[in-house]
Amino acid sequence: MLKVQNKATKRIRIVLIIFFMIQILLTSQSFLLFPTYQTFEETKTTSQGQVIGKDAKENVVVENSNGDIVSVKDKSGKVISPNVYVYDKMSYTVLDMIYMIFKHDASADLFSGVGIPIMMFSLFLILPVVALGFQIFDFYYNLKNIVGIIVSIAGVYMVLNFVGLANLGSGSVLTLIFYIFTAFMSVMGMMARYVKTADNNTDTKK
Repeated sequence: MLKVQNKATKRIRIVLIIFFMIQILLTSQSFLLFPTYQTFEETKTTSQGQVIGKDAKENVVVENSNGDIVSVKDKSGKVISPNVYVYDKMSYTVLDMIYMIFKHDASADLFSGVGIPIMMFSLFLILPVVALGFQIFDFYYNLKNIVGIIVSIAGVYMVLNFVGLANLGSGSVLTLIFYIFTAFMSVMGMMARYVKTADNNTDTKK
């Protein structure tokens, strides 16, 4: 395989190293805004297993045995739609979800209800680490750019499908943007291998 390095490939490689390092840091930021129910204080449980309680606004909340809120009424007895009122957004980072996996946290069961493969969230940390390794140690070969493109496309797919547009946090939004940039820069890195610099500063080995 032909070994090529010139000024353009060096600069692009440095930019990609920085971008993939940022991707790793973003795993500690708000990544998934998962819809959860607002908390309420339990007052009694019916024979059918329903839990009746009151929230901070003195609304009467009824929860079935599966943990789903089926009814909400205000002080006057007016019915409030659970979908409109009771949902809240809990923020999770990738590191939070990896912690749940290895500690077998019961909170991880929350994600199964909406079909989110929580085990797959570890890829948001693994993939940029792999891509960063190739960028650091591959000086001459084109493999780092191929890996960069694959990782970037996979990253965009995972953000859109594992997180979803409705649940994007600040970390996942930035991750999506940076993966688009890394895909573009990786393609540029492949093309830059064939650029001949004016000062003939090209290091080519066989």
